Amino acid sequence: MWVRPKLENRPNDLNYYREINLVFKDKVYTFTMKTDEDSFGKYSPVLDQILQTFMEVKPSRNQYLLPEIILPEILSCPAKTWR
Repeated sequence: MWVRPKLENRPNDLNYYREINLVFKDKVYTFTMKTDEDSFGKYSPVLDQILQTFMEVKPSRNQYLLPEIILPEILSCPAKTWR
């Protein structure tokens, strides 16, 4: 956790930070929380919960093809049918 001085010319300045790095074999996932002093205690447990439930998900073989396959269908149908 670190804190920097509040910026006087910035209303609602978020000057409290918490950063966690989860290190896997060949990847690092960085989670950064930026908040103010009043909300730090409220949101730290939320970040803890995210960290406790985080799982690395391997992309499927066709993951990068999916938008190209679905996008034409989405563009051609009314919004209500795919929401």
